[in-house]
Amino acid sequence: MKPMNWILGGLFTLSGGALWAHPHTQVDQQVALTLAQDRVMVEAIIVPSIEAGADVWAMIDQNGDGQISATEVNQFAQGVIDATELLIDGAPVSLNLTAATVSEMAQTVAGLGQIVIRASTDTGQFTAQPSNVSFAINYETIAHDWYVQPYLERHWQVTLQDLQIDRATHNKVTLGFNYPS
Repeated sequence: MKPMNWILGGLFTLSGGALWAHPHTQVDQQVALTLAQDRVMVEAIIVPSIEAGADVWAMIDQNGDGQISATEVNQFAQGVIDATELLIDGAPVSLNLTAATVSEMAQTVAGLGQIVIRASTDTGQFTAQPSNVSFAINYETIAHDWYVQPYLERHWQVTLQDLQIDRATHNKVTLGFNYPS
């Protein structure tokens, strides 16, 4: 057996099974904004802190039964998506919720869980590549700051010199494209 396998096996044994991430002391909110050839995809991840975990769970668990149903997590997720703004060359584009999950109660309350929200929109607008894409998320019920990270799938024919990324605010990213002639 290779030495690395022994080390990993030992860590797994000492941890009592699965390895856990560290508890978060601050709420972490991030968005992955992916521009594909025929759609825009958004994945928002909220990691409640150990201090906020119980309150976040209670907020989503609308009926207070200690369980979060698919209806409850989808209603919460739709509220987050409704607080987004996607503009392609200045024209508003609607996002549609595609999935939403939340970690188990014990993990969420301990600052170890996460809420994952996925949304997308199909768009033929990318057949003519846009010169400007702007995305903002204004959901601030849990925390005020969001980090928005843009990704471009392979079909985008731009170099770093042709791409301008503006993160002027705590919840918004604007991509400007200067296509080579």
